Amino acid sequence: MAGTSALPAGVRVASEWTWRLGLVALGIYAATRVLAEFSVIVISLLLALMLTALLHPVVGLAAQRLPRGVSSLAVLLGWLLLVLALLALVGQQTASGFPDLISQATAGIDQVQRWLSTGPLNIPTGRLSSYTTQLNDYVSSNTSTLLSGALGATTTVSHVLEGFFIMMFSTFFFLSAGHRIWAWLLRMLPTAAQAPMDNAARSGWVTLGHYVRATSIVAIVDGVGI
Repeated sequence: MAGTSALPAGVRVASEWTWRLGLVALGIYAATRVLAEFSVIVISLLLALMLTALLHPVVGLAAQRLPRGVSSLAVLLGWLLLVLALLALVGQQTASGFPDLISQATAGIDQVQRWLSTGPLNIPTGRLSSYTTQLNDYVSSNTSTLLSGALGATTTVSHVLEGFFIMMFSTFFFLSAGHRIWAWLLRMLPTAAQAPMDNAARSGWVTLGHYVRATSIVAIVDGVGI
């Protein structure tokens, strides 16, 4: 005790704060590592919350005439069909304009080659052909690297599909039984913390709903304008 009391008060306070902040930083690091291992699930749940905030008012209106589960499923399927229809429209427009895109790209490459040979750089045509040959040789010699990159992209696509199904599954239950799920989560907290947490979460939910709907309106206006 004598050795401890000999330390200045500022040093003791700083040391106490240091090891406590160190524990907090260690806990945050451990939590982020755990979340990173389950990133597909975490991101899918966050997207499900945002989608729930977007569709919740529509489900509330539909639930006045239909059971909550049926209205949730109907609204979610309707949103999915709308997204698929928009993707089909974009795909159709892209396919119809693809030949023109190819011809324009070819013409652009020819213009670049002419500019490189006749412009300020004055690169001979033979050297351009040599560069093209070197590029082809590089692709041929690094086929395994390119294939591994393609396999990595395939893995990413599979993760996206997994996340999509998790998001849709979670969104349905958030829409149909979100209040019961939240009540169950609240009961896991100490009694004194339940009411403050409930008030804070409800305020955050209203803010999230306004944000998602405003972002959707802006996206629709931009899409129509484009």
